[in-house]
Amino acid sequence: MMKKRILIVDDQEINRDILAGILSKSYEPVVAVNGKEAVEALGEDGNGFALVLLDLVMPEMDGYDVLEHLNENGFIDEVPVIVISAEVDAETERKCLALNVVDFIRKPFDKLAVLRRVENVINLFAIQHNLEKLVDEKTEEIKKQNEKLAQQAACLKRTNERIIELLGTVVEYRNLESGQHIKRVKGFTKLLAEQIAVHYPEYGLNPKQIDMIAAASALHDVGKIAISDSILLKPGRLTKEEFEKYQKLNRKLPTTPATETVASEESKANEEIVVKNKQLVTSKDDEIKTSRIRTNVLDDWQENYVNPIAYFKFLSGGKFIKIDNYDYTPELLTLAVKEVEGNGYLVLGYEDGRIVKVPVDELMEYNNREYSRYTESKLIFASIAQKDDAVLTISKENKTHPKTMMRLDRLSNFDDGKLMEKGKLPFNEGLASEILAYDIIPNDKLSEFKGILDKPKTTLGYTANNVRGGIVDKLHSFGINEI
Repeated sequence: MMKKRILIVDDQEINRDILAGILSKSYEPVVAVNGKEAVEALGEDGNGFALVLLDLVMPEMDGYDVLEHLNENGFIDEVPVIVISAEVDAETERKCLALNVVDFIRKPFDKLAVLRRVENVINLFAIQHNLEKLVDEKTEEIKKQNEKLAQQAACLKRTNERIIELLGTVVEYRNLESGQHIKRVKGFTKLLAEQIAVHYPEYGLNPKQIDMIAAASALHDVGKIAISDSILLKPGRLTKEEFEKYQKLNRKLPTTPATETVASEESKANEEIVVKNKQLVTSKDDEIKTSRIRTNVLDDWQENYVNPIAYFKFLSGGKFIKIDNYDYTPELLTLAVKEVEGNGYLVLGYEDGRIVKVPVDELMEYNNREYSRYTESKLIFASIAQKDDAVLTISKENKTHPKTMMRLDRLSNFDDGKLMEKGKLPFNEGLASEILAYDIIPNDKLSEFKGILDKPKTTLGYTANNVRGGIVDKLHSFGINEI
């Protein structure tokens, strides 16, 4: 078996020789005389080293500079560091731990202590990486299963719609109606339902329910299937015998379909799924998602309804419009602004990781016409937020084997911006390869997320395995499953 490589960084030759002698039986020691050589030896991705033994006081580039480099380049989690030093006071220890040092070995070296500490750290990191790999594999497996279920659900939906259309067509031909009758009824029904949603919001009709009502309208004459042609197509009045026959048939028809209970339960289940996995988008080209925690969209205002003071609508082609009256367009994201949000912000998250916050009161001054927004990076998130809220960023590392990371930044950390401005990165340039999701954590929930709040720009944050306090479970309960 190939020996694991350990990088020994110390400007004193005797220290390097002693450590190399202790470790050479079980490991392959590689030496560097200062921080500069250490950085070169580590390369861009840690260069396969299992561990770094690092002295703090060295010429050219000291140990602290090396630790800063490892943190900024994002592979401090891949290559653990043990500090070697004659004296480590409390202040030095705190500073090192803040830079993600995992342990300390004091000079003069004790052979047994050196071997045991080195072995423990390497083994712990190996176990952690194996667990992370297993979790990633299981997550990918679940993701594929969910995609397959979604495809099956979509196929089932199309089949059900086709069955409804066929049943409606059968009734239509029996009743000698025009071939366009069902289409007209569905079209009129949808228009009426959409107007009810606008003018009577207390009924809580959302786009999905409107589509369901329109589809069901195709069956408005389905009861005619059971009526004989002699009665259904008779041009004159029914005889007494024919009317009694019709009445008997009517009494035989169930007034409460067996599917009603199932449909009700399915509807509730679907509503729960919509709340937990809501990913409202604008157009196929833009795919701008909004918060799954805040209620930004009029469809979600089931209770305590208040009239919005305005609507922010995101159009295709990098356009934005502020409108005063609700203009429902199912394929375009429209954020409803409450009066209490007048002093808040419109938060925009871009594909390159930049975030911009635009004061709502400035947008309220806009006329009812189209305005251009920043388009050099793709806009993937938009939400209303209050000044004390925080923005969640979930991203992938810019590495050969990237991990999914999350961090949370208060909106107060970002300067006020404009629609045409590119915004600000919450982390250093080059750390992330892909932004998976954004969301807004309201101020009243921030106490539950303190473990990932306002971290240094040198890091993308934390993996799901590195946080405690049920943070990941809490995010999953909101439908945020990208982490």
